[in-house]
Amino acid sequence: MVLPLLLTLLAAQDAPPAEVAAGRMAFESDVRPVLEQHCVECHSGERPKSQLDLSTPSGLASGGARGPLLVPGDPDASLLATALGYHDPELLMPPTGRLDAEAITGVRAWIAQGAHLPEGAKARPRKEDFDLVAVHLVGALDALEVDDELAAEVVALIAPLAAEI
Repeated sequence: MVLPLLLTLLAAQDAPPAEVAAGRMAFESDVRPVLEQHCVECHSGERPKSQLDLSTPSGLASGGARGPLLVPGDPDASLLATALGYHDPELLMPPTGRLDAEAITGVRAWIAQGAHLPEGAKARPRKEDFDLVAVHLVGALDALEVDDELAAEVVALIAPLAAEI
């Protein structure tokens, strides 16, 4: 779950400015209208279905209960393309019927080009991702045989972050 999120952030940093601008335009013309017309009714508001808020680019970047939606550059690995393309019988979105081929192609092309979101869109930290990082951190501290006092200090430093998520 953490890897697709990191790939999303890295792709946004490494792409040439013209590619990012084109990707952002593709989002506005090909992706946002599809999300607004077919997705935000269920995936927005105070309690969005599957903890997935598709009403904002930041919500899209953050993903939901099933994890990140986007693997920039790889629509086949992106949960958004899987759901919209009806490739998983347990995840058919929208549930009212499959989108037309043009809409699906536009979303897949945008993901293949790097899934560039509008400027300022940031993935919100998810508690599940934080918990996974914390487990790995504790494991690394044990593997490095860090003394208990120092390990407790490290854990105390990250504990306030968990409270914010």
